[in-house]
Amino acid sequence: VIAAGMALSAAAAVWFGRAIGLGRRAGLLIGAGTAVCGTSAIVAAAPLVDAEDEDITLSVGTVSLLGLILMFALPAIAALIGLDQRAFGIWAGSSIHAVPQVVAAGFTYGPEAGALATLVKLARVALLAPFLLCLTFLTRGAGTGNIPVFRLIPPFVWGFLALAVINTLGLMPALVVQPLGWDHTATVRLGPWLVEAGNWLLTLAMAAIGLEVNLRLLIRVGAKGLAAGVAAMIVLCAASLLLIRALV
Repeated sequence: VIAAGMALSAAAAVWFGRAIGLGRRAGLLIGAGTAVCGTSAIVAAAPLVDAEDEDITLSVGTVSLLGLILMFALPAIAALIGLDQRAFGIWAGSSIHAVPQVVAAGFTYGPEAGALATLVKLARVALLAPFLLCLTFLTRGAGTGNIPVFRLIPPFVWGFLALAVINTLGLMPALVVQPLGWDHTATVRLGPWLVEAGNWLLTLAMAAIGLEVNLRLLIRVGAKGLAAGVAAMIVLCAASLLLIRALV
């Protein structure tokens, strides 16, 4: 589901962008942002396609805005068509652009949907390295030179995997404290505190995504980019949903 959706959406952005006269580099960046992980994928792909600053700005604005729309729209659509939490978690994780948007949409639908959406999305993000290798091969006809493959995977993916292993093995430490004047000690588990801190950081991340969207720039120069982004978004959501219906 993930790989098929990524390939189809990236191809749709490039093909539709070319059909309406959008520059090739902008089409590739919008395709990368839609297919993989939003702004992070755009920034990673930009040097590989020799993108100009305007291409990057247009792509970031387009992908951020459309991801924000999907964050609110997908839970409503899923409720209308009767998706259960498992199906919606897979759909959100394989369709929405940025990680914070996926997490917000998933947990809006339910705890199971949120956990599964996060896992699916991070699996999608982990495919950034092979995606960039394919992109480099298509645009330059060669590999990524001297860049190690592990450096093409965003650092937060490694952090997520490390914490998942630590938590699964029960290695998350707990603090034993004895407040002043107490005869007994108290055990404070770090897990719930980290979850609460994560909720606050997620709120800040969503505010940052909103601040990234420059509507004036999109209106002035981004009509073609927005159209290509919408085409890629529709292809990604539709293909993912059809595959989920068929396989899950």
